[in-house]
Amino acid sequence: WDRTISWAAGYQYRGESSDDNPDDLQQLGLTGGNVVPRTQGQYNVNGVYAELVVPLISGVTLIEDLTAEFAYRYDDYSTAGGVSAFKVGLNWTINDDFRFRGVYAQSVRAPDINDLFQGQAQTFVPITDPCAGLNTDVELNMDPVVVANCYSIPSVANTAINGSFNPDTGQLEPGFTYSQPDIQTISGFVGGNPNLSEETADTQTYGLVWTPTSFAEGLAVSVDYYNIKIEDVISSVSATNLINECFGTPGLATDACLANERFPDTGKLRYWYSFGINQSSLKTEGIDTAISYRFDKLWLLPGTLSAKLLWTHLLDYT
Repeated sequence: WDRTISWAAGYQYRGESSDDNPDDLQQLGLTGGNVVPRTQGQYNVNGVYAELVVPLISGVTLIEDLTAEFAYRYDDYSTAGGVSAFKVGLNWTINDDFRFRGVYAQSVRAPDINDLFQGQAQTFVPITDPCAGLNTDVELNMDPVVVANCYSIPSVANTAINGSFNPDTGQLEPGFTYSQPDIQTISGFVGGNPNLSEETADTQTYGLVWTPTSFAEGLAVSVDYYNIKIEDVISSVSATNLINECFGTPGLATDACLANERFPDTGKLRYWYSFGINQSSLKTEGIDTAISYRFDKLWLLPGTLSAKLLWTHLLDYT
């Protein structure tokens, strides 16, 4: 055994902070635009890691070199808590022309400052109220659970029974309905969520590298297959989905109901809220191909020239 095992280990501390502080007028929405909130937050992380490269076999038929790679990392975030990641890899040099490589890894992404602490930015995009149409012909086609939940809110029930005032006509109209001015008063707020946890990903990659030595010595061709699955993806929840989940749940017994607020007198929607949660998964699969060529001689010109062609074929993205 005449080959050396290589290793590395270490400790890392990192602290991050951010403060985006618009002036007072912007934060109050008095500059002719929407409210621009302050975003302020910080976190720190303590991490330890270790890497190991182990030569396994060399100098035999079809195995010029076979090396295994291992890596592990543990990070303790002041926000997301403890997370870990690891990698197991294999590099197999068949001969001077061909090399195979494969890696299986599990990685993490902790939420950043914007994910966690972004201020609630105002927007005037309206959403549809599931209660619209109460005590009109529309109610006949509404989900009975939604109808019951809407009538359980006193201000909504009162307006549905006594009628909705239409400022365009100056008249009361039957049922719980929205006029254009009602719709235009609905505003929303989009921001961070301090209760987010980390995203995790499982990654598999397998590839073959061809570097011919008997001809075209500057040529290198690699073909790599990848398969990546991400769980607990951080993404914003649609305000429409939240309010539909709220009123589609018997007894309004869900936290989704915290994401909307109504005018106390009419029961009409006033505010909606949207924020990121660990809500979904993502899978992507494909093949990456790279072809490069290095020209060591450029005839009468000095220097060298390298050209590269990259091509990706996406097999799956869900």
